Amino acid sequence: MLRASTIELDFHWVVSEAGYEWRLGRGPKALLCERNVRDAGRWVYQPLLEHPALFREFAELQDRDEIRRFADQYGVMFDQYEPSDSVRERGKYHSVGAAFGTSLKAWTQEIGDISSLINMWDSIEARRISEIRDLISWKKGGAVEYQLVTPKRTSWKLLAPAGATHTFKEGEVLNPARLALRQEINSRLANETLSAGGPSNGISYVPRLLRGSDGTLHLIARPWNLLSVIWLQFAQVVGGSYVLNKCPICRRYFRPKRSDAVTCTDACRQKKKREQDA
Repeated sequence: MLRASTIELDFHWVVSEAGYEWRLGRGPKALLCERNVRDAGRWVYQPLLEHPALFREFAELQDRDEIRRFADQYGVMFDQYEPSDSVRERGKYHSVGAAFGTSLKAWTQEIGDISSLINMWDSIEARRISEIRDLISWKKGGAVEYQLVTPKRTSWKLLAPAGATHTFKEGEVLNPARLALRQEINSRLANETLSAGGPSNGISYVPRLLRGSDGTLHLIARPWNLLSVIWLQFAQVVGGSYVLNKCPICRRYFRPKRSDAVTCTDACRQKKKREQDA
């Protein structure tokens, strides 16, 4: 009898206790780097378990100060760098993360990319048809296609060719948008830019047989970096793996422990009650 095999997710990310700062890189370009502090401590956390709404926080970052504060709390997107990612100023650096960094352009492109898809998903969930119509096009012969432009890429793809049998009702946009969203998320999870030497700051997931804490072999998929975790969280929520609510008091997203939970903490629940009683 065959035993069903499951793929476990395992991911830890390191954050420097020295914090992070913007420095001038080659080009010139602004790079977010670890502060160059000797013997800086580090702490490790599990973002998939501890911060299920991290993708929402990431997508809402507005400027370089917010990006830096995000890094101080959760770490930077990548831990692998190219020579062009090095800081311009010469000197002695106490860690790789202090000598190299990720450009402001890369941060804003990645934030804008996932933000565009989250907005698309929110429009689908809220059934804001007028917004979705801008994405989906019906052509002569029943062909259906979509176009999505983000700060990082432009997608213009066919969902159903002319004359083909498909499940879409004539002129509808909601279900084609769901399919388009799924394709866009999958393209990022598959990492379309894999290099021959492995992931170049990619977001793919490669299952491997690894020994677990019990000493036995497990099929484990490890995301490459924090950005890959952010996309995986988004995919999990879209796929219904878990639900996020938005607290009406602090405006933070949280994973409710009960289906009727409205606020994220007891403090917010008590504040909401006081507002209702006032």
